[in-house]
Amino acid sequence: MWHLAGKTVAVLGAAFKPGTDDLRESPAVHLANDLADAGAEVRVHDPVALDNLAQEQPHLPGYTELAGALDGAHAAVVATDWPEYTTISAATFRDRLAYPILIDARNIYDPDTMLDAGLHYHALGRRSIDTRPS
Repeated sequence: MWHLAGKTVAVLGAAFKPGTDDLRESPAVHLANDLADAGAEVRVHDPVALDNLAQEQPHLPGYTELAGALDGAHAAVVATDWPEYTTISAATFRDRLAYPILIDARNIYDPDTMLDAGLHYHALGRRSIDTRPS
């Protein structure tokens, strides 16, 4: 990504795995802290773990509403593969984000669908394609 100072990043997921509120050694929390340390405003959404996040990482704001985390953010990162996130449409990301940048750290989305919607889509462990070739 670009320089992070002054940017807002929505981190989707805080728990180390779906179905739990456990934050121990959570890659999502490490990522959120790294983003914050680099100067980004971080918004964390998680279906279950926000109470633990508030206790253990009070400097990371938790959002109970997904829309609040995404609205106007410069990018979104799917950090925990909650089933709830698989139902977020490409249009939702495109319409709510200030910039259409989606980093899929859990490979839960179809790249073609995301690209067809006009997103700059990056998936960890897959070949990175953020736009269609001309």
